[in-house]
Amino acid sequence: APLPNAFAEAWTHFPDRYQLPHHLGYLTPRPHAAGGLRLAPSQTLTVRFRTGGETLYWHKQTKSLKKLMQAWQVPTWQRTQVPLLYVADELVAVVGYAIHDHYYHPQGLAIDWEPCATAGEPKIL
Repeated sequence: APLPNAFAEAWTHFPDRYQLPHHLGYLTPRPHAAGGLRLAPSQTLTVRFRTGGETLYWHKQTKSLKKLMQAWQVPTWQRTQVPLLYVADELVAVVGYAIHDHYYHPQGLAIDWEPCATAGEPKIL
């Protein structure tokens, strides 16, 4: 079933595990040698999904999420199911793919996406 475009839910207990809607699985933060997402204590994450027109500041450039997903070869039908993490109205992470330059930190947390119904390895951010 397609996700409602307006879905937005605060991840109020970050870095505790988060259950995604529509049986899409779980997001689990964990330390990772390559670093990951880091927030200021006052910042709250919001989980959303793609509606179109999103941009991400990544590798010192603002890039269209549509173009990034094409480059990452994400199948068209999966693009609306990839969890997006926001701080206020700024896209800070595309789970499994990229973290906004200003929110990446060597001691930050990787976000594992564990799909419920998909076989294979979980995606790692």
